[in-house]
Amino acid sequence: MMVLTRSLLGLLILGSTALGQTGTVVEPEQLTKDPNLVGRIVVVDDRIQFFLPHKGPGGREIYDELRLKRTDVPFRLPPALRTPRSPRERAARIQGVLQRDGRSLFVEVESMQLYAGDLERLEKEVASLAPNDLAGRRRWAEWATRRAAIFKDADLEKRARDLEVEVVVRESEAPAADPLGLAARVRERGLGEPLAGSLGHLGFRARLATAKSANDLDRLARDVAAFFPRSSDARYATPPGLEDWTARLGKFPGPAYREAPDPIRAAWDRRLLADVLQKRFEVRLSDDPASALVLAEEAKQALPDRPAIAERMRDLGLAATEAAAANLRLSEVESLAKTLRSEGKEDRARKLLENWLSEQRTKRLDKGDADGRVLLASHYERLLSDRATAALLLQEAVAIAPDSREAADSLRRMGYRRTAEGRWVDGRSTETTSEIGGNPGAAKPAGAAPAGDDSLLGLTPEQVRARFGSKPDRVSLSITQAETIEQWVYSRVKGKQIINFRRTRGQGRPRVVSSYSLP
Repeated sequence: MMVLTRSLLGLLILGSTALGQTGTVVEPEQLTKDPNLVGRIVVVDDRIQFFLPHKGPGGREIYDELRLKRTDVPFRLPPALRTPRSPRERAARIQGVLQRDGRSLFVEVESMQLYAGDLERLEKEVASLAPNDLAGRRRWAEWATRRAAIFKDADLEKRARDLEVEVVVRESEAPAADPLGLAARVRERGLGEPLAGSLGHLGFRARLATAKSANDLDRLARDVAAFFPRSSDARYATPPGLEDWTARLGKFPGPAYREAPDPIRAAWDRRLLADVLQKRFEVRLSDDPASALVLAEEAKQALPDRPAIAERMRDLGLAATEAAAANLRLSEVESLAKTLRSEGKEDRARKLLENWLSEQRTKRLDKGDADGRVLLASHYERLLSDRATAALLLQEAVAIAPDSREAADSLRRMGYRRTAEGRWVDGRSTETTSEIGGNPGAAKPAGAAPAGDDSLLGLTPEQVRARFGSKPDRVSLSITQAETIEQWVYSRVKGKQIINFRRTRGQGRPRVVSSYSLP
C-alpha cells in the first residue's frame, strides 16, 4: 500500500467524483491524437504501467513520474505527490494539464486517486452508493465491462456481469417495470439467455393476462414465437424432469428459470406459447361458435402437445352441427356420421341419422308424395338398416299410389308379397302379417281426413283406449328384430280411424307415431 506523507495526503483526492469536475474526461489514446487538448485540464483513467524515479536532493531517488498502460505520454507529479517508494497501486484516475515540451507532450498532474486494482475500485465505489441507486450501479457495471474488455480481465468481467444482472433483477421487481424492455437490454448487453428468457416470460405473461381479443392474442403469439424461436416446436414440450423443475418455478420464472437446464427452459418457452394459442382458440370459439370444427383442425396442428384442446373444440363443433342437422344436405349428414364413427361415436352417429331422417319424414314429406316415401325408405334401410320403418314408408307409398312400381319392387326386395286380394304382407314374419288397409304404420292416403284437433302422437295404448272409450275393432302387428309396429283400426259411421304404434328394442311401452282417418 502506498505510504503517503501528510502533505501528499492533503492533496490526494480520495473520491473519484471530485476528479474531472473542471477537466475533460479523455481516453489515454486521445492525448496524442487531439491537438485541441493541449493546454487544457484533462482527466485520465487507466492502469499504471510503472513509476519512474529521479535523483533528488542528497542523491536520494524520488518517484516523480508515472506511465500509463495505454499512452506513452508521461505524467509528472508535483512535489506534494512524489514519494520515495514505488507505489504498489496498479490503477489511477489522474487530473492535470496537457503540456507540450518542444515536440513532446506531458501531463502536469494536479491530483490523482490511486487504486490497488480495478476490482477493488469497483467494490469500493459500489459500496459507497445508496442502496436504491440502481442507475449508479449500472454505470459502474458498464465501466467495469469496458475496462475488463480492454485489459482482458476475466475476474473483473465476471463481477461486472454479476453486478449488472443484480441491477436488472432489482429493476424488474419495481411496480412500473418493463420486463420486455429489460429483456432487450439483457440481450444487447450479452448478459445471458436465462436472464433474458425469465424477463421475457414475466412480460409476456402479463400481456397474456390482459389480452382480450383474438387480434391481441395473434400479435402476442407472434411476439412470443419471435422472442423464443423454439417455442413453436412441440417436440420441446416434455423433457425428462420437467415436473420437478416446474414445481420450483412457481408463478413467475425468476431464479428457477435462470438456474434450470436448457431443455427445461425450452419446455417452459413452449408452454408459454401454448397457453397463448389455447386462449386465442378459446376467444375465437367464443366469437364464432360455428367455426368450432375449423378451429379444431387448426388447434390439432398448432397444439399437438395439447390434443384435448382440439378434441374439445371438435366435440363442440360436432354437437353444434348435429343440433343443426335438419338443415344439412344428405351428403353432409353422411359425412358427419362417418366422422363420428371414425372417432368411435357410433351412438351419436346413429342418433344423428335418425334425427335427420325423422325430420325429413315428419316435416319435409308432403302427404301425397309417394316417390318421396320410396326414396326415404331407401335411406332408412341403407343408413340405419331400419327395415321396419322402410317397409312402413313403402306401404304408405302404396296406399297413396297403388300402381307405384318402385314401391312394389322395393317391398318385394325386402321380402314382402302381394296377396290375391291386393294386400302386401311380410313374408319373413311367421308371427303376424302386415297389410295395406290393415297394415301397421300405413300412411294417410290421399283424400284421408284429419285425425282431429287433439293429436294422439306419443300416447300409449292405454291412453288411446281411454280417449276412444273402447278397444280397437282390429289390431295388426309387424315384428322385426329391431322394432314392433302395431296398428289399431276403429270403425266409425263416417269411416275408419287408423292409429299406428311403434316400439323399438329397449323401449318400455309402444307410442303413437301416426294417426289418420279414411272415409
